[in-house]
Amino acid sequence: MVEYADIERPELSANQLSEFIDASPIRKEGILRQARYVARESSPPRIRYSDARRSIAQFLADKVRNFTILNDAKNKCQLIIEESTTGRKQISDFALSDAKLSIESIDAFIGAINPLGLSAMAFTLGEDRPPRLSIEGVAISVRPDVIVTSINTKREPIVGGLLMYFGKNGESDTEKISERRTHGLVSATLVYRYAAQHLSTRGSPERKLCMALDIFVQKIHRTPASNVRRMESIDAACRIAAAMWPGISPPDWWPT
Repeated sequence: MVEYADIERPELSANQLSEFIDASPIRKEGILRQARYVARESSPPRIRYSDARRSIAQFLADKVRNFTILNDAKNKCQLIIEESTTGRKQISDFALSDAKLSIESIDAFIGAINPLGLSAMAFTLGEDRPPRLSIEGVAISVRPDVIVTSINTKREPIVGGLLMYFGKNGESDTEKISERRTHGLVSATLVYRYAAQHLSTRGSPERKLCMALDIFVQKIHRTPASNVRRMESIDAACRIAAAMWPGISPPDWWPT
């Protein structure tokens, strides 16, 4: 059974906003249409990389950084692949491809831990249902996978967060690399604004602790110290989205 929802107030995910900023007018309409008119299956939603994301976050939040957490997740995915290969269990194409990609993503993360300096940071798990980030009348879904805390040179608490993003296609293509970099910088900036709005009780938001991790490219993007233009671009994009939202027509498949 499919449940249909017309979202009355503007809301976007961090990924949707990142794409919306530089999208063509037609693509902007498409992004808003996808965000406003939602069809949900009654069965649990299929979310790509969910096991990989969860295990990486748990590993980072673990005080001793126990690699068993990551290996257990890989073994779970490997079992799905083996069950599909042997025919012991009916496995959907989505579950099979997700298991293979999740193993690759965990391996990519393991290879990035030391080069990216992640082993020296202190993390705690982010919230399962974090509050939305409000920008220019648009509710932005920003969910840091882990929260980062530290102290500055004045021995004052500072806070940030790390948001992971996946996606294997195009990691070696020049144009895609540029797009992924832009996506990472926008995501890191949104994490900074999330920290300012919702994590101030833990410390002052610190740009260098507000990060987006591109798993397959093995690169961390931090909120730049000079980030005024990107902040303005985000604000402007949200104003445009809020203005366009009421006039977005439903898709062809929408029930009448």
